[in-house]
Amino acid sequence: MTVDIYPVRWAGRQATVTLPAEIDVLNSQAVRETLEHVLASGAVVIVADMTATAFCASEGLHTLIRVHLQAADAGAELRLAGPSPIVRRMMELTAADQVLHVYPSLETALGGRGTGAGDA
Repeated sequence: MTVDIYPVRWAGRQATVTLPAEIDVLNSQAVRETLEHVLASGAVVIVADMTATAFCASEGLHTLIRVHLQAADAGAELRLAGPSPIVRRMMELTAADQVLHVYPSLETALGGRGTGAGDA
C-alpha cells in the first residue's frame, strides 16, 4: 500500500495534501490511498491542494468523490482547493461540483469559505 506519496502538512486535525499536476488512471490509486491514510490518521478536515493540478480524468474525479463520501461517513470533510479552470469545468460537466466541496483558492479552503452548491 502506498502511503503519503504526496506532501501532507498538518495543522491540528486539519491536513493539507498537495495533489499532483495530473490525476488519472496511473496515479488515482496513490491519491486515494494518501487521502484515506490522512483520514484514518484523524484528520477532521482534509484540504486537497489542487492549485498545481492541471488535469483530472474521470478516474480522478471518482477517487475524489469516493474519499469525500468516506470522510463524510467519518464525520470529516474533504475540501478541494483551487482547481484550474479545466479541472473545474470537468467537475461542472460531470456534476461532481454538486457533490464535492470546491473552493476557489487554498486560502479560502483553509478558512472554510467556499463557493458553489457542494460547499459548506
